[in-house]
Amino acid sequence: MATDFERLSFRNLPVRPRVLSPTRPEDWLCSEGCRMPWREAGHNWLRDQCLHEAEAALRETERIEAQRQARREAREASDAAQLRLDSRISQILAGCTFANFRVEHRAMRAIMADVRLMSEHPQGALYLDGPTGTGKSHLAAAACNAVLDRGQRAVMRYSHELFAELFEEVRRQEDRDSASRSLLESLHRSRLLVLDDYALVRPKALEADHLLEILHHRMAHGGGLIITSNVPMTALKGRYVEAGAALFSRLSGLCRREDGEPRIYTVPASITDHRIRPLAAKEARHA
Repeated sequence: MATDFERLSFRNLPVRPRVLSPTRPEDWLCSEGCRMPWREAGHNWLRDQCLHEAEAALRETERIEAQRQARREAREASDAAQLRLDSRISQILAGCTFANFRVEHRAMRAIMADVRLMSEHPQGALYLDGPTGTGKSHLAAAACNAVLDRGQRAVMRYSHELFAELFEEVRRQEDRDSASRSLLESLHRSRLLVLDDYALVRPKALEADHLLEILHHRMAHGGGLIITSNVPMTALKGRYVEAGAALFSRLSGLCRREDGEPRIYTVPASITDHRIRPLAAKEARHA
């Protein structure tokens, strides 16, 4: 008949000696009737755990580990929720992925592949322009969501709102004589920054300065930048009187891949606005 220790070994349960007394105690008897003899070890007396003690110890270890795992999962969920909140991505775009992007043109496959690559290795910049409603924001949001799903920081902002907030932050700093730049610093900490609908409205005050600083930080410290717009990147030259040429030059350099190819894409004009497509189809049916 197998002994307690053989059953412990067979069930892969821990057998741990325990030091209780420098003098020999009486043999230990557990509540289940296991008698465990003591043995002399140097100046101490030791005994092994019986099967029931080992099982209880194992259950306690599993309970503690389950509690730790639950705390880790709760902490990770909290961190993920905070990253999602800090990303400022809208609820409409929060569900955008590469899997649910509808490819309607052969050229969009190449664009999606490069945007996906940017999400996997956020480095440099990617400029995507084209008509409204052709999926530019969906692809940029999919990249942002992919970075967030890996537990990394990503931010997606509508450009006109962001530059207005940056200007207000500068104005408040001047009023308080403060050097704090929390908003801009939070952008710099992001692994991926998405500027959506760039140049959709007239430029904000200090917009060129802030955009230059964003580009300089990405050039110096790494990280990815995706810009979506309705106008081609060459419009940068005319958008800013003094800094247009410098912005165009720096952004062009950031958009260049390691193989030398530019990550500057234009969505084909033949793709129709997905927002008004159902309305156009309805009107066609009733025509």
